Amino acid sequence: MKAKPRKKDALPEALSVQAFYSVADLARAANMTTPRMRRMLRGCGVQMFAAGRQLMAPLEEVCGKVPRFLENLKLAQKLLRQEAEDKSTRFENNRVRGAR
Repeated sequence: MKAKPRKKDALPEALSVQAFYSVADLARAANMTTPRMRRMLRGCGVQMFAAGRQLMAPLEEVCGKVPRFLENLKLAQKLLRQEAEDKSTRFENNRVRGAR
């Protein structure tokens, strides 16, 4: 079964706070492929657990062994939120101007 292709301009989903993250969720949030994320986590020494077909990485391990990854992810999500707010503000301003 092939994975659905992602749109290149699709924004990554924000991660909610939880004890374990699937490697696929981390990869999606970082706009990386799952195998690449798996290699990066293994290279950094993050211990992963199999849950069925999914590999899960504990938040504590990711924070402890790959702190720059989470910092960059938080910064990227913050910028995405600001960009979304700016777009909605511009839309509201244009809508108000067009109503006159």
